[in-house]
Amino acid sequence: MVVLSTAEQSLLLPKPAVSNDGSASARQHDSTTHAPETSHPAANGQQMTLKALIVATGGTVLEFFDFAVFGYFASVISEEFFPAGNKSAALAETFAVFAGAFCMRPLGGIIFGYLGDRFGHEKALLGSIVMMAVSTFLMGCLPTYRQVGAWAPTFLILVRSLQGLSCGGQLVGGFLVAIENTPAEQSGFFGSVVFASTVVGTAGGSGVAALMRAHMTPAALHSWGWRVPFWCGIFIGLFGYLARGSEMHVSKSADSPSKHKSDKPPKNPLLVAVSESWYDILVIAAACSYTTCSFYLIMVWIVTYLTSMHESNPAQHSAFTINTISMLGVISLFLPFGHLSDKIGQEKQMLCALVFCILTIFPAYDQLGRGTLFSASCGQALLLLPFAAYSSALPAWIVRRARGPSSYMILGLAWNLATAVFGGTAPLIATTLSKQVPCHSCASHSCVRTIQLGTCTIAIFRYGHACIVV
Repeated sequence: MVVLSTAEQSLLLPKPAVSNDGSASARQHDSTTHAPETSHPAANGQQMTLKALIVATGGTVLEFFDFAVFGYFASVISEEFFPAGNKSAALAETFAVFAGAFCMRPLGGIIFGYLGDRFGHEKALLGSIVMMAVSTFLMGCLPTYRQVGAWAPTFLILVRSLQGLSCGGQLVGGFLVAIENTPAEQSGFFGSVVFASTVVGTAGGSGVAALMRAHMTPAALHSWGWRVPFWCGIFIGLFGYLARGSEMHVSKSADSPSKHKSDKPPKNPLLVAVSESWYDILVIAAACSYTTCSFYLIMVWIVTYLTSMHESNPAQHSAFTINTISMLGVISLFLPFGHLSDKIGQEKQMLCALVFCILTIFPAYDQLGRGTLFSASCGQALLLLPFAAYSSALPAWIVRRARGPSSYMILGLAWNLATAVFGGTAPLIATTLSKQVPCHSCASHSCVRTIQLGTCTIAIFRYGHACIVV
């Protein structure tokens, strides 16, 4: 970020608008707009950017750590909360609970979208973090099936629903808080920082699961070991308390992509979003479908597949290690891809990533199905590369699309609709189908369909015509 003196800032014309493709190269001067009479010191701008990133990424890291742990310990949880018998059926029921939590996300998006548009994006974001802390800690305190019988899965569903509710407002709030408080020409980079924090949290969960499985006996892991990561949810609450007490008053920047000409909050953000921006909601949800589906297939389900669904697989004992190393590698790609999207445009980069994924997805899942350490690593790398390129550009693209005073509600509805329909159900569908067909057949088909949908969406928005998906 280039730092200018106050005198130099006062001579600048109004900041240029970003073109439809997200590139900073296309600029248009508005002669009717005057530069603000006063300007904040550059140091204050840098401090605001840092605070916005702390709020946006800190809670996201911890939240995705705890939320992903459920997926990584799915095989253990299935044996503790469901009757003994059919192991595959119990695992499918566990992933059904996993998918059910995602059904609460749209409701969470509505609740926190209303709070964010009415009372401020930062307050809604911190509220979702606190709710996640409480529900995650309770998850580690739940009684098992052997202790309370049929009440165990009931309690499990209730706590998971609270987790899903809180997640409905967290990530989109992070996108808004970060991108609204950073320069428009760097929106792709800072958006990629926020999304990278989700992978950091998920990688942390994978790393903890790998360490615990390597150094704990199966008896200890089933008895109390699986509870420890969930108890770490108390750190989410600690972060929320510290963030709230640090007097971070985050406000929208003048060139915010979602800045509206009227600062007055809507009385009913849900009604405004549905009535005036229903098309934007559908477009954003469709564009997010590839990211949400791929995230939970690549980073959650594949580990369970290698460890539980394919017991003769020699890679099963190193599944968590492979997954953690792969995610640490892909984290290093998010920021360069985010910076690249600011140069060439978000839509161009997203389209290129989708094309690459279409060409490599079948070989990738074929490598995963071979069962060797090398093939499993190569397969996951082929899946993560286009995922990183696409997802690093996505936050800036959807924030720019969510215009108006109900931006939090628009993003909350769109993102969580895509997550509930494509993300939460992906592990359940893949687990069910993998018992009948090879891994690469079922999972790749699911990804290909969302890739086609995402490609269609971007083509509609960019070129103004529909691409029919057969």
